[in-house]
Amino acid sequence: MSAHTLGDARATHEQAVLARRREIEEARRFRLHDKSYKVGIDPSALSSQIADKQAFKLDEAASDAAFDEMRLNVDKHLMYVDQQRNAYLRQRDTAVDDFRRSQQKKEDRREADLNDPNELKKDRPLGEVDSVSSVQRFAGEDVHYAERTRMQQAQLREWAAAQAAEKRAKAEAERQTDALWANHMLEADLMRCEYADKEGEIYRQRLAELAEHNLAQSEFKKSLQKEADVQAEIDNATEIQAQLNSAWLGEDPSLTRSFLQPHRARPDHFKGLSAEQKQAIIDELAKQRDARKAAEAEERDLEKRIDDMTMHWNRVATLQEHEVEERRAAMRKKLAAENAEAAEKSRSHYSTLYKDVYINRIDDDFYKGFGASAR
Repeated sequence: MSAHTLGDARATHEQAVLARRREIEEARRFRLHDKSYKVGIDPSALSSQIADKQAFKLDEAASDAAFDEMRLNVDKHLMYVDQQRNAYLRQRDTAVDDFRRSQQKKEDRREADLNDPNELKKDRPLGEVDSVSSVQRFAGEDVHYAERTRMQQAQLREWAAAQAAEKRAKAEAERQTDALWANHMLEADLMRCEYADKEGEIYRQRLAELAEHNLAQSEFKKSLQKEADVQAEIDNATEIQAQLNSAWLGEDPSLTRSFLQPHRARPDHFKGLSAEQKQAIIDELAKQRDARKAAEAEERDLEKRIDDMTMHWNRVATLQEHEVEERRAAMRKKLAAENAEAAEKSRSHYSTLYKDVYINRIDDDFYKGFGASAR
């Protein structure tokens, strides 16, 4: 499917959708101005909306599929061009390798005769070329130098001309290949831009139609909401008037009595307390306040007695603690005196023992004890 055919088909479908929407809008306006029309759910309108949404989804899916097909075609074309280019490059590389194997042999090089390992085997014996009366060729003498030089120069000129021609042909082929590739890329870019422009145009048209449809739906919804609000205000006013005229809001005391037992009240029809009931509640609250005040006074008196008793026992405990501290101080003083007396006795005993008994003076008896056995 070409882009032109796809664009015509899409335009025809869009015109049909737009005409159908206009018919729906005209029918909606007719219903709005028709006084006999009742506000409610229109199954035919809902079915039409569902059909429009399904048609829109199918149209969008077809459009996406067409553009996907276009993208695939472009990708296939680019892949084909890329394959052709790669095939040409492989063919060129193969031709270069074949030329090197066939035309650039080792024995065809200029220095092949200088590096030929079979030079002596190929050399002809003396006397085959020269006459009998000629002088014998000396070792190392090159008798064919001039001819070989001329042939080599001719061969070099031929090689240079062939290489120049090959280089020019190669450059021309590469230039043609690059130009062909550039043309293909330009065509692909043009196709992408064309498809993107068409897609953007179709998308903008679709957004415009969708905005128009949404605006129409919004206006229709606003009109329905306005009619519903007006009807709701009428219903509310009627309900308020009915409630004002009803016995429920009129505070009729007879409604609070049970029909089966007149002395019992109906909780679901409670209308408030009577004056006697309110006074009884006030008197009961006053009695409760007085009883609470008496209980609080009794509680304060009990707390005062408890506080006085607590202070008394605190004073007794303080006096007992002072007495215990005085006894402990006296016991500490007595113990210190006893310790001082014991220390004095210990010092006196130490002085007598080490000054009078163990004086440790060395005399003649000390030296007489050396070398004497005690056994």
